[in-house]
Amino acid sequence: MSYYQKYRPVHFKDVVGQDSITYILANQVKRRKVANSYLFAGPSGTGKTTCARIMANALAGSNWDITEIDSARLLRGIEEVKELVYKANFGPLGGAHKVWILDEVHELSSAAWNGLLKTLEEPPPYLIIILCTTKLSAIPETVRSRCQLFEFQAINEKATLAKLQIIVKRERLGVTNEAVRFIAGMASGNLRIAEGMLEQVVNLDHGSPRTKDIKKFLQAKII
Repeated sequence: MSYYQKYRPVHFKDVVGQDSITYILANQVKRRKVANSYLFAGPSGTGKTTCARIMANALAGSNWDITEIDSARLLRGIEEVKELVYKANFGPLGGAHKVWILDEVHELSSAAWNGLLKTLEEPPPYLIIILCTTKLSAIPETVRSRCQLFEFQAINEKATLAKLQIIVKRERLGVTNEAVRFIAGMASGNLRIAEGMLEQVVNLDHGSPRTKDIKKFLQAKII
C-alpha cells in the first residue's frame, strides 16, 4: 500500500491544509444540514476526493450506497449518464442517503451535462451528488449555480512538511529533515506528489539515502 493510500485521512480533522472547508463540511454532516449537490474544485492532490469520501462514509448507511466514478473514463457519453440517472430512482439500501462522487467532471461532454442537469436541478431527497474537478472554468454555469462550491487551495509547504514528518516518524525512515523539507518544497502544494516522492527516495541507498542523493534524484526526475 502506498503512503498516499495508507495515510489518507478518514476523518475531516485529519485533512491537511483545508481547515475552513473541513470545518464547514463537518458541521453540515454533524447537523445533517447537507446540500444535495456539491462542487469541489482545486488543484490535484489537495483533498477534494478525500473529503468527498469522508462525507460519503458519514452520510451513507452502506458502501452499497456510495458510487464513485472517474468521469474522464466512465461517464463521458450520454448513455453512461442515462444509466446513472436511472439508478437515482432507487433509494438507499442502508441509511438515509445515497452519495455519488463524480471525479474529473470537467471531462464530461455537453450531452453528458445535459443528461445530468435535471437530476442536479431536482434530485431525490436521499441523493447527495459531489462533483470534483481540477478545472472549475470548464464547469457549465448552469451546473455551478446548482451546487455548493468549495474551492480547495494548494497545500502550503509548512502543512505538507508536517504530514511528511508524521509519515517518516511512523515508518521509521532514514530520511533527514533537510531532505523532507526539500520534498515538501518540490511538491508545489500537491500532497499526493509529496508522499509519492517520499516513497520513492526511501528506497535509495538501501533505505538510508543521503540528502544530496535525494535532491539529485528528484531534480533529475523533474528535468
